Amino acid sequence: MDNPVTFSDITLLNTLATCANMTTDEVFKDFKIMANKKILENHKYEIYYSESEKSWRTYLPDETKPNKRRPVKRKSKENLEKEIIRFYIEKQKSENRQNVTLEELYAEWLLYKRDYTSVKAKTIQEYVSEWNRFFKDTELVKMKIGEIKPITLIRFFREATKDRQFTHKRVSNARSVLNGIMSYAIEEEIISHNPVSDVNFKQFTYKPVEAQSDNVFSRDDTHKLLNYLRCIIEPYSLAIQLSFYLFIRVGETKAIRWEDIDYDSRLVYLHRQATCERTLNDDLTFSSRKVKVVNLGVCETPQAA
Repeated sequence: MDNPVTFSDITLLNTLATCANMTTDEVFKDFKIMANKKILENHKYEIYYSESEKSWRTYLPDETKPNKRRPVKRKSKENLEKEIIRFYIEKQKSENRQNVTLEELYAEWLLYKRDYTSVKAKTIQEYVSEWNRFFKDTELVKMKIGEIKPITLIRFFREATKDRQFTHKRVSNARSVLNGIMSYAIEEEIISHNPVSDVNFKQFTYKPVEAQSDNVFSRDDTHKLLNYLRCIIEPYSLAIQLSFYLFIRVGETKAIRWEDIDYDSRLVYLHRQATCERTLNDDLTFSSRKVKVVNLGVCETPQAA
């Protein structure tokens, strides 16, 4: 179509609606009428009535046909116009889909993961974190999905890893996000092959993995901490001590109830875990933190003597 409805058309319509005190439904109704009228005005083939066939006829563009068009007919002019409008709207949707960028599809993919999969809210937060770390504001995200080839990704990750800023695990997490978006693009029939699968990630250089001993309490530090806390009789102190003595997660400590404790057998049963969760909003922001208690598989932990 030569003259599609533009953003200026929409802005003008909204301005007129505001001045006329119109409701939102009335605005969209008028906008739809205006859009349909423009579609029919820009339809380049004649709409005419055939006496011999007792029907209304026209042509629609079709690249598969010798004359690049195909005939279409309906018993009434109204139904023929509806078919013309439907055809051009679907054609525009298809063209828009083929022009979708990585950035646009990422936003759509996040909402898809939230609404139609069993992915946890925490995992979606991790997706956003990896996207912001690796992809946000890069040239890659402005590219159309169909234009992203394996060599495009090889050059992108080669540049991102050349200074050994990221560990192999961190890059693998970023790769998972990109792989998820591309798999979604295949499902939506935007592309037919996932370019991520053709990239050998062993070729890049990675930051060496740090010694894990730097991130844990040593035996001496543990004894010092517990000796210090032993004299402090208040909830936080007791909870920290309990976590160390039972070797359990903080979230598991928070979720323990009185009925989970068997004093006679000196056992603590772990049935649940408290987690902090932030839900993805439709505008891709996150809600405020909420504490959520989730059930675990039943396990028992012997209490220290």
